[in-house]
Amino acid sequence: MVSPNTKSFLIDVLLVSPFLLLLVFFIAIPFAVSIYYSLTSGSSSSFTLSNFIQIYSSPSYLNSIQNSVVISLESAALSTLFGALLAYAFTLLSPTVRDIIRSVLLLPIIYPGLVIAFSLVILLGTSGILTNILAKYFGFYLPDVFNVRSYGGLILAYQSFLIGFTSITLSGVFLSLDKSLIEASRSLGAGVFQTIFRVVLPVIAPGLLAAFIQAFIIAISGYGTALALVGGGGNLITLRIIMLLSDVTYEPHLASALAMNIAMITIPLALIYNRLLKKVAGGVV
Repeated sequence: MVSPNTKSFLIDVLLVSPFLLLLVFFIAIPFAVSIYYSLTSGSSSSFTLSNFIQIYSSPSYLNSIQNSVVISLESAALSTLFGALLAYAFTLLSPTVRDIIRSVLLLPIIYPGLVIAFSLVILLGTSGILTNILAKYFGFYLPDVFNVRSYGGLILAYQSFLIGFTSITLSGVFLSLDKSLIEASRSLGAGVFQTIFRVVLPVIAPGLLAAFIQAFIIAISGYGTALALVGGGGNLITLRIIMLLSDVTYEPHLASALAMNIAMITIPLALIYNRLLKKVAGGVV
């Protein structure tokens, strides 16, 4: 006779098995193949570091990694800042209004990156709606100071959905913040900035770092938005990977090595992110 504990275990395994199969076939196996391809060459199945040597000895490939990291850092910093301000604003709003704003913030998250990029081009491009309005009524031609089809435009495009991620992640942090700590600090004579830097920031720091890491990982792994805005003229690591997998230049081993560079950056950050979330009271992912 099967014991209740064994029966419960078998039921748990049965319920989890579909997710485990998805994990194996769509994450574990492709990742293992990428590792294998990155350590082999097309002419030989023996392991080699030639792909990584080619990447690290090429100024162009190194520049693509640098561009991706810098753009992701800037995008993550901006989205964390504005996400924190928005999350704090949530604490001042009623639950109904807060839920409505959250729903609006979720819209860019569910839109494909291409849609967001093309929307920005229609709005801010050389013949965009806002560009024409500014030129016609104010004599100001926006592309002279800001080109939406640039790395700056890409950072702006990333904000449209990254702020949604960071604000929702940080809303739980601010909503769970003990207001009595702030009141005690103020009653003891601390100024606004002293209270922020000595009381509030140490408490919410894990949440801020978690939101920053989340935004950075999303930005450095992005492809659709970057392709639509900067296209082949952009030297980003994800764009280089896609180019290496095209029919014109098909080099899957080199593309896998480039992909491993993203993995070497994001996997440790994801582990840190997971640990930070355990410290964030009421954090929402």
